[in-house]
Amino acid sequence: ELKSVQGLFFRYKQHDGLGEPESTCVVCAFWHVEALALVVRLDEAIKIFENLLDHGNHLVLLSDDSHANTYSQWVNFPQPCSHVGLINAAFIISRKLDKPLFLDI
Repeated sequence: ELKSVQGLFFRYKQHDGLGEPESTCVVCAFWHVEALALVVRLDEAIKIFENLLDHGNHLVLLSDDSHANTYSQWVNFPQPCSHVGLINAAFIISRKLDKPLFLDI
């Protein structure tokens, strides 16, 4: 229920006094990419990973949250946690692409 149509994840969906949340958690989406790569769903992981790169600015700097539809960056910018998520997801994908499928990391 927290996953948006675009593959991003909301932190919660309940009204918080300001209405239903519009922004999604960037690092959660990278965690999803990692999980997909670890279960060797690499095509899906790579597709989502590449889509997530579009949520950064021209230098691929990412914020804490991203608007699900407009890709605008919300909250803290730049956000180190989002970049750590990007690096970890890229690492897991690259490891899975370099190794035979029967070997684990």
